Amino acid sequence: NTPVRESILDRITHLEDSLYLELPQAPRLCDDMDIEKKYVDIGEVKLYCEIEGSGTPMVLINGGPGGSHHAFHPWLSSAKNNFKIIYYDQRGCGMSDYEPRGGYSFEQAVNDLEQLRQALEIKKWILVGHSYGGGLAQYYTIKYPEQVIGQVLVGSVPMMNLSEFDGGRDQEFYSDAESEKLAEMLGLVRNRKINIAQYMFNKDINGGWKRQYFYKPTRERLAQFGLYGFISDPSYSSDWGAYDFENAFLDCPVPTLILEGKYDLVWKADRPTIMSKYHPNARTVVFETSGHNIFADETERFVDEIRQWSKTAKSVPRAKVNS
Repeated sequence: NTPVRESILDRITHLEDSLYLELPQAPRLCDDMDIEKKYVDIGEVKLYCEIEGSGTPMVLINGGPGGSHHAFHPWLSSAKNNFKIIYYDQRGCGMSDYEPRGGYSFEQAVNDLEQLRQALEIKKWILVGHSYGGGLAQYYTIKYPEQVIGQVLVGSVPMMNLSEFDGGRDQEFYSDAESEKLAEMLGLVRNRKINIAQYMFNKDINGGWKRQYFYKPTRERLAQFGLYGFISDPSYSSDWGAYDFENAFLDCPVPTLILEGKYDLVWKADRPTIMSKYHPNARTVVFETSGHNIFADETERFVDEIRQWSKTAKSVPRAKVNS
C-alpha cells in the first residue's frame, strides 16, 4: 500500500527540541546524475550549467533571488525524453561565478540568460520560470521575444505593483506555536547567529516547509535544500521590485502557460484568476494538491501539462511585447 503523505491540510504541528547547527549530510543530487555538466563562458563570467535529455530546448530558471538550480532536481528529469533540459545557476548564485561587475541586477541576470543561449548555440527555447525565476522569464520575453518558443510561469512573481497581489496565506496554515518558532528562526538569521543554510533547514523542520510545499518533504530533502538550494554571494541582490509589467502581456503573442498551486501560500487564494486577467492569452492550470513547488508536489502532471502545451506552442517570428 502507498503510504499516506502528510500534507498542510492535516495541520500537524511538529516542533524540534533543538537548534541544528550541523545539518544532516545529504548528497547533492546532481553529483550522481548521468548528465552533462560544464561551465559556460558568457564573456564576463562563467555560468554553471547542466544539460539533460533531447528534444525542444527548455531552460529552467530557479527562484530566489539567490536560489540555485538544485531546487529542480530530481523532479524535472522525467521530461528528458521530450526536452533538452538546461539547468543553470545565475551569476552570483549556486556554482556559477560570483562576479558582480558593479553590482548584481535584474537586467544583468536577463542579459546573462541571453548570453547563455548564444553560447549554447540554441536558436529558440522554452522558458520555465519558478517564483522569482518567473519574473526573469517575463523580462526575457519582453527583451528577446523572437528567441522564445513560449514561457511557463510557475508560481511566478507577478511583476506588477498592484495591491491585488499583496500578501500570502502562510499564517492561515501555521499554528501559533509554529509562527512563534519561525519568528525566532528569522530573528536568529537576521542577527547573524545562524547562517542561511542553518536557517533554511531549521525553519523547515519546524513547520516552515508549508510555505513551499503541499506534501511534507523528507528530512533528507529539507537538508538538501538547506545545503544546496539557496546559495549566493553575500553581496548578491536583485532590483526586480523596481520593474512593473502590468500592461506588457495584455496582447502578448508569445505562448504562455501559467501553472499555479491551489495551496501556494506565498500568494492569495484568488491569485490564478488575477494572473489570468493580466495574461489573457495564456493557458492557466491550477494544481489541486500543490503548493509553491508544484514540480515537487505533482511531478507527473506538472511535466505532462508542459509537454502537452508545448505541442501547440509556436514562437512568433516578429513578436513584440509591450514593455
